[in-house]
Amino acid sequence: MSTEKIKNDVSYDEEQQDKIDLTNNVQARIQNPLHGIPKERLLSQVDSFAREQDMLDIAPLLRKGALIAQNPKDFENISELDEKDKEVIRRERTRLFQNIYLQATT
Repeated sequence: MSTEKIKNDVSYDEEQQDKIDLTNNVQARIQNPLHGIPKERLLSQVDSFAREQDMLDIAPLLRKGALIAQNPKDFENISELDEKDKEVIRRERTRLFQNIYLQATT
């Protein structure tokens, strides 16, 4: 998927983008590029990506990942995630890098 196509699919205000001076505003927040994309459209884009990249075998995981990436703070309310998925995310958020440490010590 080209950058231009992605740019056209995501709504943003170019005029506002030009007014943000990230060099002098270290407190500035960068907007999540997935913010504002309707769920059906987001999942359709994920499915297209999976087909184009021959990744249909992991399409369900990519769909879940896109939904989490779109709104990571509200993952508890994503209906596509089961309790096991949510538990893994909770553990990752509270015990950051635990898995990396365990792999490095074994």
